Amino acid sequence: MAKAWAELARTLASALSAFAEQASPLPEEASAEQPPSPVDEHALGKRQRQIVELPGLAGDEGLKTADIASQIDYEVPNTYTALQALARFQVVELVPGKEPQHWRLVRRYRTGSQAFARAMAVVRQGEWTTAGDVSIAVRGDVRAAEGIVRAGLSARVLANEHIDAELRRRLSDEGVVFLDDGRPDPRQRVTWNILAERVAAEERRRSMTTKAVLNYLQIPASNLEESITFYERVLGWHVRRHPAVGEVLEQTAYPEFTDSSGRAGGGFVLGRPPSREPGLLPCIAVDSIDEVLSAVVEHGGEVVKPRTAIVEGVDWEATFRDPAGNAFGLYEGT
Repeated sequence: MAKAWAELARTLASALSAFAEQASPLPEEASAEQPPSPVDEHALGKRQRQIVELPGLAGDEGLKTADIASQIDYEVPNTYTALQALARFQVVELVPGKEPQHWRLVRRYRTGSQAFARAMAVVRQGEWTTAGDVSIAVRGDVRAAEGIVRAGLSARVLANEHIDAELRRRLSDEGVVFLDDGRPDPRQRVTWNILAERVAAEERRRSMTTKAVLNYLQIPASNLEESITFYERVLGWHVRRHPAVGEVLEQTAYPEFTDSSGRAGGGFVLGRPPSREPGLLPCIAVDSIDEVLSAVVEHGGEVVKPRTAIVEGVDWEATFRDPAGNAFGLYEGT
């Protein structure tokens, strides 16, 4: 049975490869950033290629040696030897703390391999696609098709158009229509170019909804003028005073500041307890920690942690409290 599936996958791959050579290229947005593949970057043997193309290795949990051996139809001892060689090539790694041993791709390739999962995820209920379509949408070729078939991560991703009764039942329950000859309706097929377009659209949507830029910081103050003077004299921040408007803040004036770069800023607020302990610790990059700490003490602050090397001779850190008691970090690089 396994040989029959493999032959079907090879037949599909051959047909899709011929189609891909004549088809228009992927949309520029979808193909602009191809994920890295260990097959492209390492000289791997046949079994090693089969292993690294297993989508199950792309997850953080990884796969057991026996599961990998089963999926590539290979003996467990020989599979283990191949995995050890791939580990030496820095292609796979053992999952820390997992018993029995689990293997996964190293982070560089796990990130790339997640592209296959994203492509499969855009196939909706009542639709179907092929492993070759997924491979072409992600890689631009069909070399990953066989591995996708073996992994069996989605019932909607078929090795070919001829499927068994159980899978047909599952797809029928989802709304896939089957023709008299048993093949799924081609009108419900999501081809590689549509997959690529959907993945690109999803990436655009995700980048828009996950855009998060830290751009404003409110610093508790017990005395507005004292805090303003401290940050102006110690760090050289520029402070502008505005009338407080509305009922959000219980104060008549609202001093806003911008840092020395002019790109980040915030305001000083009354009526809030200071952040005395370094839990969430905002860090400020400076040219000289020693000079800043000297100014901190001179203007009513205190040193919590003196200048300390992070990497000796490369960078340093320190912590101070302002006159209101807020803890801040300092960073100095070479």
